[in-house]
Amino acid sequence: MNNTASKQHGSPSNCPADGDVFMQMLEAMTEEELTDGLNEALESMTEENYDSALIDAYLAALDRKAPMPEVPDTNTSFANFQNRLLQTFPAKNDAVVSPERKARSVWRVGLVAALIAICLMGGMVVAQAAGVDVFGAIARWTDEVFSLGTIRSDGAVDRTSGIASEDDAIGSSNKTNYVSLQEALDDYGITEFSEPTWIPEGYAFESVEADCWIDDGSFIALYAKYYNGTDLLQIKIERYQGDANEQLEKTDTTVDSFVVSGLTVYLFENINSNSAAWVTEHYECYISGAVEKQILKQIVLSTYERTQ
Repeated sequence: MNNTASKQHGSPSNCPADGDVFMQMLEAMTEEELTDGLNEALESMTEENYDSALIDAYLAALDRKAPMPEVPDTNTSFANFQNRLLQTFPAKNDAVVSPERKARSVWRVGLVAALIAICLMGGMVVAQAAGVDVFGAIARWTDEVFSLGTIRSDGAVDRTSGIASEDDAIGSSNKTNYVSLQEALDDYGITEFSEPTWIPEGYAFESVEADCWIDDGSFIALYAKYYNGTDLLQIKIERYQGDANEQLEKTDTTVDSFVVSGLTVYLFENINSNSAAWVTEHYECYISGAVEKQILKQIVLSTYERTQ
């Protein structure tokens, strides 16, 4: 089935007369088709056309097709865990167990606990790689604004204008004559972002400016410029401390994303440009310019070639 039910028939609340046919279509769909249809419906919804009945219909169909297992309560889970330990390490009479054997048993129990913790962390890493932001920031956006954190009421920055954010004005501009962005990154000890190894044809490095706090000279942001004639490609690396410093302007088109090195990178459109945005452990990273999203993706991927 190439088209989802939401495309063909709309939602039950919008088409009540067609409700039975719609539900029959949901029942005929596979788990994968239901998941794809739900995702597509959610992506197409806005505050104005939000349809809870459609979402409930998909979720109910998914639950019938692939029901979620019941989650045991805390006591049951702990009892199951104890039983598994006893099956792995049967209880012994303390009177006949040597101290050395007791030590080995304790070590094995500790090893099992460590392996369980590793498996849980591994699951989180897999989820992060799949695009579920477990460790980092949660991106948010409206029809006009994109943020790698909280949407604020103080407006957005148009990256194509070359105007830095208000936060930058707090610092002092350091116009050291770096010969490359990588030299500036090395100078500030930044290792979570590397200079792209690929830049679109025609663009050439122009300059890097660094913003620092006036009182102690500590790092705020690096701002690199690449020019192709009058066309500007901008790269900004800004210190990240739990919430985004930037809000960028965007149109109401779809926000795309991809994953590189376990990080989710978001691609979105402004009137005259496109932008890529993502967060590392300590930095917000932005690349913007009058180039296609696929070009931005290539640039971002090239920044991680050295680490893959």
